[in-house]
Amino acid sequence: VLGPISLKQIPAVQNSFVAHPGSTHTLLEKLHWNAPVWLVSGPEGGFSEPEIKWLESRGFTAISLGKRILRAETAPLALLGAIAATGI
Repeated sequence: VLGPISLKQIPAVQNSFVAHPGSTHTLLEKLHWNAPVWLVSGPEGGFSEPEIKWLESRGFTAISLGKRILRAETAPLALLGAIAATGI
């Protein structure tokens, strides 16, 4: 787990996901365990659409954490819980 960094410091990587309420994809349907996993969650209010598009251009897949909008401090925990729920 890394500390906070700016959006522009995030490298282009495979097997990477960004929490985004507008997505219809789930982590379970997109996750592959053949490489390290990168998870990104945004600030309070989430990332803007241009920020999501930039992350997607870097190889990130936008995923939903469900119908509820989570707080900035709970979204990372939900992402880690989703990883744990995959059975690994």
